Amino acid sequence: MRIRRNHWLAGMLAAAIPVFAAAEASAQTTTPTATADEPTTGSSSPAAAVYALEPGDQLTYSTKGSVKMSGGGQEQAEDMDILTSITVLEKSGETLTLYAALSASEDTTVGKTMSPGPRFTFQMPTSGATGDTEFEKAGLAGAAFPTFSVENIFAAPPAEGKSTVTVSLPITNAAADGEAVTTKQGSNIETVVTVLQEGTPVLGKTTVFSTDKKHTASIDTSVSLSLSSQGNAVSFSITDKTELTESKTLPADQLAALKADVETAIPVANELRKLNMSQPDAIKSALAGTTKYLEAHPNGEFSYLFNSLQERLTAVAERTANWEKIKEGAEAPDFTAKTIDNKTVKLSDLKGKVVLLDFWATWCGPCLMELPNVKKLYAAYKDKGFEIIGISADETVEDLSKLVEQEDLQWPQIFDGGDKADSIQEQYGVMKYPTTILLDKEGKISAIDVRGEEMEAAVKKLIEGAEQ
Repeated sequence: MRIRRNHWLAGMLAAAIPVFAAAEASAQTTTPTATADEPTTGSSSPAAAVYALEPGDQLTYSTKGSVKMSGGGQEQAEDMDILTSITVLEKSGETLTLYAALSASEDTTVGKTMSPGPRFTFQMPTSGATGDTEFEKAGLAGAAFPTFSVENIFAAPPAEGKSTVTVSLPITNAAADGEAVTTKQGSNIETVVTVLQEGTPVLGKTTVFSTDKKHTASIDTSVSLSLSSQGNAVSFSITDKTELTESKTLPADQLAALKADVETAIPVANELRKLNMSQPDAIKSALAGTTKYLEAHPNGEFSYLFNSLQERLTAVAERTANWEKIKEGAEAPDFTAKTIDNKTVKLSDLKGKVVLLDFWATWCGPCLMELPNVKKLYAAYKDKGFEIIGISADETVEDLSKLVEQEDLQWPQIFDGGDKADSIQEQYGVMKYPTTILLDKEGKISAIDVRGEEMEAAVKKLIEGAEQ
């Protein structure tokens, strides 16, 4: 089973599955309902209820945005179209418990579809968020867009006039001071925030709050940042607009069903978020939790995510089980594969030679740092009964071929990445890079994850021992 990447899942399970994730989830453990022992967000003193929301009220926001990056002779751009549904689950005094469900538009073979993304609960005061408040989230929360957050949607409108504000700039997360100008325009309160750096605007945000509906009506954001990275100037341009598209109240039976769904899912989601992938029992427990939820709610709010995560967890469990078989003295699992120059390599055909299986990737920094040692090792022992097989986890064969040519790598290279099914990495249970497995002349595992001088000593010992 090959683990497929997903832009939502990567962010939400970054801490749990570092091999397959690229971004870090930002969520803290809470429960979906308020109790006397739980912290709540915002001021503890009584305040006017800016957000006149009751259990069952549901707000839907549409966010359309674009991120562009240029620098180092390259340009990249990505558009995002997000729907955010926010439902009030409970109200206790001046504290609301809400459930947020995000979905993103994706192009598929059947046209545009909405791919379910982060699902989480959070608590907030009816007076709204102030300052740099960040709601405590429970469930699977992740970054949807650099300038989007539920905190922005539920910010407390400031008083009319000018004020100084401190905002966190996207990309860098650096704090910056700016000016907020708030004016009353009919039944709306409009706040315009401007942040300057050396006299140049780097962020502008216009928020419109409807005093009639007591909801945020729209947020329009524009960001222009220039940064320096390794001596190169990198520029970011971000624009997005969030608008309220629907406001309704769920019938009592629908609210009850939603609460039951979410309350079942949140403990499972919290377990997934804190999952230690090096512990097989923890993986089994997480799989049991997702299975139990899916049996009770096969078409529930978390069903798409949990089904996707089950695929990943099952694949990781299989890899973990396979890795446990990779021990010194054990027979190395045989495989047959094509190299990038279309030659066939069968591991068992190499018996009689000392063989190094080098699991690596061109995107892996430690792999590239170790490359000079591997080249030196191959040059010293290739004519003495030593062979290396490179097994690459790259996304494309082009990435691998380019570096192989650039570095003049002489040993066989197998492209084992992308969406390749039944990969050698999975057969061996490899989950980190680089991973090296040294085989003796009988095809048995002699050493695992040795590098540099230690690797050379191990190879020399096997070759000299075989010659005696």
